[in-house]
Amino acid sequence: MMDNQLFFTVGRKSEDIEWCGKLIQHIKTYSIYSKSFYIYRQVRQGSITVTVTGKHIEDVYEMVKDGLSSKSATSEIVNKAIENYWACNYAVILKDFYVLSSKTQKQIWNDLVSWKYLLQEGRNIKVDKVMKFYSFLSFTALIFFLNGYRIKTILFKKYRTLK
Repeated sequence: MMDNQLFFTVGRKSEDIEWCGKLIQHIKTYSIYSKSFYIYRQVRQGSITVTVTGKHIEDVYEMVKDGLSSKSATSEIVNKAIENYWACNYAVILKDFYVLSSKTQKQIWNDLVSWKYLLQEGRNIKVDKVMKFYSFLSFTALIFFLNGYRIKTILFKKYRTLK
């Protein structure tokens, strides 16, 4: 970690996203474990998963932008894994686009449009779900639809906490 300067960026929300993206670049060997072994608790009081803010999405945007422009790994397989990783986080930005201020939306719009190549079936589960709708919606309509999904999810989480 020290040799490769793998540190969390101070002041960033979800700094583990950026850290994992940087970590992937240094993979020399890997194995795939086919079973789930990690559970992430959501809807926990004080958790950033309860309320997503503009700052959170701005930070994810900066991480994706930096990750897509960072130097390539030596392995083509690792480069594909890195691109798939950032595609997953790109889908998060699209879903939460309307959390951003209109000024920020305008500032990042051209990048989001230029990253549409990340929306390809077979990348990962999250992108595949987005692709089901992108196959018949325009890019702008897709973002609007994903915002509706975001709102539905928020309401469902609030309902679950009332139980």
